[in-house]
Amino acid sequence: MGLEVAILFERLLPESLSPLLGQALAGLLTPVGDGGLHRVCASGRFTGRQTADLLTFCTNQALDGALVIADADDVRVLMFRQGNVVAATSTVLFERLGRILYREDLLGREDMVQLVEVEEKQGQASAVAMLPEDAARWAAERRIWEIAATLCFARRAHFIIVEGTPRLGGLPTFEISTTQLAMEGVRAYDEWRNGPSRSKAARPAEQAAEPPAEPAPESGASLDEVDVDVEPLRVIESDARKREREAAERVLRKIRDAASAAASKEADFLDRA
Repeated sequence: MGLEVAILFERLLPESLSPLLGQALAGLLTPVGDGGLHRVCASGRFTGRQTADLLTFCTNQALDGALVIADADDVRVLMFRQGNVVAATSTVLFERLGRILYREDLLGREDMVQLVEVEEKQGQASAVAMLPEDAARWAAERRIWEIAATLCFARRAHFIIVEGTPRLGGLPTFEISTTQLAMEGVRAYDEWRNGPSRSKAARPAEQAAEPPAEPAPESGASLDEVDVDVEPLRVIESDARKREREAAERVLRKIRDAASAAASKEADFLDRA
C-alpha cells in the first residue's frame, strides 16, 4: 500500500498535472521532482471555507513553492518563500496588472489594453518592465490581496501545493503574512454578504457608543462559522486602505509629473522654433 501511494504522489499525480502546472508555473518555479516534474506534496478539493486553514498550513510548513487554486475556468497561484506569500499570478483578465491600474485610474484605456496584451503573450515580467517601479510594485501587491480575498468565494475548485524554489527574476516580491491575507478574505466576504455600510460603521474612528446590531443571517454559509473576531478586521482594513491610497497617490503623482515634464519640453522646443 505504501509503495502504491508513493507511486501515486511521486509519479502518476505529477505526470497527470504536468500540463496544468507547466502552464501555471512557467518560469516561476524550478521543478524539483523526479524527471523534471513538479513535486506535488498535497492536493484536493477546495471551497472558500478552507482558505484560512490552507494558507495557515503553507505557513506552518514554511513552504517554498506555490499554492495553485484551479476551477473549471481559472487558475490562480500564490508563490511562497519560507511560508510567506511573495508573489501571485492569475489567468483571470480582471487580475492582470493593467486592469488593476486601470480600475484605480492610474492607467489610460489604450495603455491598459497594451499592457494586458503584453502580459498575456509575453508574461508578467515583460508587463512589469513596461511600468514605473512604483506602479509595478503597487499593482503586484494589490493583486496578491485581491487573489487571496477571492479564494474565500470559491465554491467548486481544487488546490495543489507544489514544492520548489521560486524563480521570480525581476518581478516585485513581498513577504506577506498568510494570517493577514486570510483576514482580508473574511472581511471581503463579510462586506459582500452584509454590504459596505456595515464595514464602515465598525471602524474605530466612527464607532457609536454601542456596537451596531448584527443583521439577520441569510441562508448558506455565514461568518459565524469562521472562528475569527470580526472587529479587528476593521482596523486592519482601515490601515490597508490608507496604504493603498497613499501608494496610488504616489504613482499618480509620478505619472502626472512625467506628463508635465514632457509637455514642458515640447513647449520649450516650440518656443525656440
